[in-house]
Amino acid sequence: MKTKILALFLLVSTTIHSQEKPKDNDVFIIDYDSFSNINSLHDLAKKAKSTTNDQKEQLNILLHWTYNNITGDSERFFYGGELQNIEKTVKSGKGLCEDYTLIFNQYCKLLDIKSIRVDGYIKPINFKENDKLERPNHTWNAVFIGQNWLLCDLFWSTTSLNFSNTFTNKINPKYFLSEGEIFIETHLPCDPIFQLLNNPIKLEAFTNLVEGYNKGFRKNETIEYKTEINKLLLLDKNELLLKIARNTFSYNKNNPNSLIEELFNYGVDILNNKSSTIKQLNKAKSYFKEAKSLIPLSNKEDVKQLDFQCTEGIKIIDKRLI
Repeated sequence: MKTKILALFLLVSTTIHSQEKPKDNDVFIIDYDSFSNINSLHDLAKKAKSTTNDQKEQLNILLHWTYNNITGDSERFFYGGELQNIEKTVKSGKGLCEDYTLIFNQYCKLLDIKSIRVDGYIKPINFKENDKLERPNHTWNAVFIGQNWLLCDLFWSTTSLNFSNTFTNKINPKYFLSEGEIFIETHLPCDPIFQLLNNPIKLEAFTNLVEGYNKGFRKNETIEYKTEINKLLLLDKNELLLKIARNTFSYNKNNPNSLIEELFNYGVDILNNKSSTIKQLNKAKSYFKEAKSLIPLSNKEDVKQLDFQCTEGIKIIDKRLI
């Protein structure tokens, strides 16, 4: 997660399996290759909408367009780099999970399809039984189709990391428009709501095994995930992200980082708004204080560096409240 920049001072602000592309005459009736030369997401959504009203087919168009036009960015995957905007990803033809998630969300927005980003954990190659998961290392999407929420990992659905440490484009329908029972074998959402299971699994069930999860562990209390997601969607962006971050910390006490960063980011947004009211400034101050109280629980250096920035933010708020 990226932290934000406070206008008044500088702030400091991650085993992919696949199958071959299915033959069109096995499942699909639309000529997906006819979309491959489109070079903007807006134009792709426009043509998809004029081609079919079926939302699943519209998303399948995105799946095949991504397969034909974007591949995994090996350099950034291994050596790091900044998050790209959608235009750069489309132009370069390279991206990582966050870039693919942005593309998916924007495409859905253009087609009036409900979609939400899901941050979570996948087990790295060197994962050992009962290793701690301290920070999300992957991102995907939840999407509402018909009367159901489904999960989509556009990155895993269209590209695969091979033995030469480069990406090869292949379509894997297992991770596209799938149910929670399938994803939970490999993808653990930070917020258990997005497991899309009325009885979500415990964190320990996921970390207890190197692959899959231990089905012998008692599951969490029953939740109505559809209702909970609908409640989230009623919130504005900052409140939604903060609610998810609070759910994340409640589910996994080894990861205070997401909550610290969201408290900090929300406080920065309020402080950077010159028209913020006294009530809003006091809210920002409480968020900086809460973030500071959680920072000692983190072992991430970039998160620890936020302590000073929170202190400075509090000082600035106190001056504005005089």
